This record gives sequence, structure tokens and C-alpha cells, in this order.
Amino acid sequence: MIQEEDWLTLRIFYYDRDKDSILLDCIFPLIKELRLTYGDLLFYLKRHWQYGPHIDLNLSGFPINQKKQVKNFLMGYVSEYLAEYPSNEEINSKEYLILSKKLGALEYNYGPYTPIYENNTVMFTDYKRNTALFGDNPLLIGSREFFLNEIMPIFKGIISDSKSKEERLVYCICLMALIADKFKDGIKYGYLSFKSHAEGFLHQAGKRNLDHVIIKEFKEVEARISGKIESFLAEFLLEKVEIEWGNDPHLKVFREWDDLIVSTMEKLSLSEDIRIESSNSFKKVIKDKESLEGFSSFHKHLLTSNKGIELLESKHFNAYRFIINIFYEQLPIIGFNAKDRNMMCFILSNAVEKIFECDWKNLMGYKEVK
Repeated sequence: MIQEEDWLTLRIFYYDRDKDSILLDCIFPLIKELRLTYGDLLFYLKRHWQYGPHIDLNLSGFPINQKKQVKNFLMGYVSEYLAEYPSNEEINSKEYLILSKKLGALEYNYGPYTPIYENNTVMFTDYKRNTALFGDNPLLIGSREFFLNEIMPIFKGIISDSKSKEERLVYCICLMALIADKFKDGIKYGYLSFKSHAEGFLHQAGKRNLDHVIIKEFKEVEARISGKIESFLAEFLLEKVEIEWGNDPHLKVFREWDDLIVSTMEKLSLSEDIRIESSNSFKKVIKDKESLEGFSSFHKHLLTSNKGIELLESKHFNAYRFIINIFYEQLPIIGFNAKDRNMMCFILSNAVEKIFECDWKNLMGYKEVK
């Protein structure tokens, strides 16, 4: 596994909400040029809201004695691009801090959220691995970084091939369906993870009397795109039609994604322990009965049934969850936020239940938890 200090992180403050231009015209060409010199570098992006609207470009795999030259190239390339094509958006730092605290509460990230650097600032910062999730498990850490490197051309394909938000929603929901279908019992059970996220999000919104507003918004989008999602499910996952990948850009993305999921799950199966920790770990919730009362009926059943706990502790589920979590983490790169993510879960869940004629209550042996 590559040592943490052998990674470089270039932080680019670019306030424009739409970051397609800097991705397609600067960052991806930059990496292509570097690879002509240094070969198969590991590279991935992370789009942040914490500390401001920036993109972290993470890079490794170059000769250590060339680190200074690589840093100079990165800084020069990006600075030159921003000098010619700067972001002209403005941000009110106080308002942004308030928004960040709200986002942080939803994502269990409690800051700090400052400082926010000036627009078009480019700087190097320390590369930091997420030890809170993976501890010191080298297989999980290395697999995550490899997966992120492999997902970059897939996301580049989505950004290049689709310009509207709804086009990208369809793309990403189909990718989610392919993840769900790799669950050991197929998509009829695999989709329950996405159902869980949608149910949890709407339950929390209901506590603020916002669930009806959000559901209305979700259904309006669903009405426009569900036909494409249902067609994909029916053709490729229900009928199991052999996909003739060809040169269709959509199918090329699906093929690369499918191959990546399969190879990653095979790699993770070699590990004895692939448990992923989180700040809202189900084990902590089970022990806190008062906390459990605040959960949806779906989650109460999941967290109090023997089958539910057995599932959550299984190695297969954690390998599956590993992929889903990384996918979620990367969605901001193509312009999606937490609300969009939960809308995708909502739309996919409804489509699966329709096409596969299934229902989570029957699948999980649901009974109302008192």
C-alpha cells in the first residue's frame, strides 16, 4: 500500500457551482499529460463543502525523487488555467458557514468549516486518509484508493456525455441498480440498502414537517425519468439480456462500472474483516433505546430483528456497503448533493418494487415494532 506521505493533494478553490469546465478542460487533461511522463499514476478527486467550495486533486504513484517537479507542474498548470478562465462567483462567508453547519448535521460532520479561502486560490495541503471508517486495515484503505482511481474515467464519461441534471440522474440510478444486482440474492434484496437511505431521509424530513414537500419534488422528477429506469431494469436485470456493449457511450460506462464492482467485491472477499465503522453505527443505536425510537419503522425492524442484525454484520453486506459509500462520496463531482442522492434512492426503490413485484415488508418479514 502506498504510504500516506507519498500522496499529493492540490486544493483548488473554484466557487462556480457547475465545475464541468474546470474538470474537462483542466484537471482531466492535466492528469493525461502527467501519465504520459510517469505512467499509471493513482488519481482521484473529492469535491468538498467543508472549508469552502473546492476540489481536492489527489495524486500518487510518481517517483518520490520527482515530487518537487510534479508539484511545480500541478501548480503551474492549474494556475495558468485559472488566470485565463477564473471563477467569478461570489460567496457570503457568514451565510456559507451557516449552510455548512446544516449540511454537517445531516452528514454527521461537525466541522470545523473554516477558513474559506478566496476564489481561484490553489494550494497544497496534507493528504489524509479516512481512518474513522477503515481504521488501519490496509486492504480497505488500498482498495478504496484503487477504486477511486478507477471510478474517475467512469465519471468523466458521465460528465462528457450528459449535460442536464436529469440525464445524469438516469445514468447514476442505473449504476446504483448494477450495484444492487451484485448483492448475493440479487437486486430484489440489494435495493433494500437504497430503500433504507430514502426511508431514513424522509423520516428525518417528517420531523420537520417537510416530508410532503420533498416527496412531491421527488415524484415530479420520478414522473419524467422513471420510464428509462424501469426499461433498464426490465431489459438488463429482469430478463438478463446479454448486453452487447458496443460503442454506445452509456453502455461503455455501464460495462466499466460493472467490471469494477465485480473485481472490487472479489478483492474484498479475501479479507477476514471488512467492517466499516460510522458515527451512527447500528451497534451504538441498538444499545441506545431512546435513540432507536427516533428511527423509521423500516429501520426499527432492521435493527431489532435477528435477520437484520445478521445482515448488517455479514462480510458480504459490508463489501457491498463499501462500494455504495464510495459512490455516494463521489456524487458531488458530477453535481449532486445529499438531497439528490436520496431522491435517486427513492426513484430506484420504487422502480425495483414495480418491475420485480416486491415489497420490503414481505422481504424482511416486517412486523410493527412497538
